[in-house]
Amino acid sequence: LVLAVTVFFKVDTIKAKGSKNYPQKIILENCGVEKGDSLLLSSEEQIAENLMNSLPFVGSVTIERELPSTLIINITDTYTAATISNKGNFILINETGKVLDSDAAILNEGIPIVTGVETESFKESETITFKTKENGDILIELLKSVTKAGITGLTEINVTDTSDIFMIYNDRIKILVGSSLNLETKI
Repeated sequence: LVLAVTVFFKVDTIKAKGSKNYPQKIILENCGVEKGDSLLLSSEEQIAENLMNSLPFVGSVTIERELPSTLIINITDTYTAATISNKGNFILINETGKVLDSDAAILNEGIPIVTGVETESFKESETITFKTKENGDILIELLKSVTKAGITGLTEINVTDTSDIFMIYNDRIKILVGSSLNLETKI
C-alpha cells in the first residue's frame, strides 16, 4: 500500500474548472500542488486554503482525483455583495464579510454601498472587522439574508441605527427593515 501511494499514483495532470475570475494558469500556480506530488496524499483542505488565501474571489474548492494521475480542482467563485467607503477608495466584500478588494478605485454598478459601519481592519482574502461589532454583525447577517433571498438591485444599505435599518432599492425605493430581529424572515 505504501509503495502504491508513494510510487505509482503521482500527479501528472492538474486541471482547474469553474472559475470565471481566474485563468487556469493562476489557479495552478497558487494551489500548492505540482506535477510529481502524490495524487492520493494531496490534501484537499490545504489546496482549498492556499487558493482561498491567495485568490480573494475563490468562494469554495472541491477536489476530484482521477486515477492514475489526474487532479481536478473545482472552484466556485464568490462575488461582491457590498461596498464600504474607505478614505476615498472602496472595500469590496462578499456576503460573509470576506474582503475581495481592499483598495477599489471605483464603485461597481449594481453593488450596494454600505453606510453606518466603520472598519477596524481589512486585508484581502480575510474577514473584515468593524469598530462597532454589533453594526458589523448585523450587516453580515443582512447580506447573507439578501443573498439567500436572491435580491438584486440594492444601491444602499444603512445600518447606522440598528433599530432603524433601511435599504435603498434601484436608487428610488426605501425599504424599511427596522430592527435586526428576524432579519431573514423580513427579507
